[in-house]
Amino acid sequence: MKTAAAWGLVLWMALVFEHSRSDLFPSSSLMLPACVGCLFWLKNGLASILAGLALIVHWLLFPTIAPVDVAVVLLLGTIFVTRSEQQGQWTPMGSRQSQHAWWVHPMLVLLAGLAAHSVLHTGMNLSQFISASLARVIIAVPCLACLVFAIRAADEFGWRRRASL
Repeated sequence: MKTAAAWGLVLWMALVFEHSRSDLFPSSSLMLPACVGCLFWLKNGLASILAGLALIVHWLLFPTIAPVDVAVVLLLGTIFVTRSEQQGQWTPMGSRQSQHAWWVHPMLVLLAGLAAHSVLHTGMNLSQFISASLARVIIAVPCLACLVFAIRAADEFGWRRRASL
């Protein structure tokens, strides 16, 4: 429960920073990496609820036509988390490439969410889409990279309690 409270504070602070300094942080440049980090750290239903609530509040503060980015992030994140939990531990029959690609799934979820968010904000204008996406990616990818490396370090050093299956 302490972990969920800590992630709630992280999501709240990302929302506060984005809302208070919209000139410095483009919309969803901090919120989406924090939500993806929450989904891949907790890997349970509470993570989906926390990330979903944070993204819905973010959508209410920065309204668009439809919250497609919320749906994309939650759906892809849930699919990747449940798939990785079902596969279990690595076996000698598994491929080496899948063993070292622990950072790919969070990055795919983030990039898909940022693309959906940029499409909604720019209205399919290609020049605006590229500049808006680039501004968001420059901030979001390093934030998520730090979170993903923290997740990996917590797994390697035993700092994170794992649910027994």
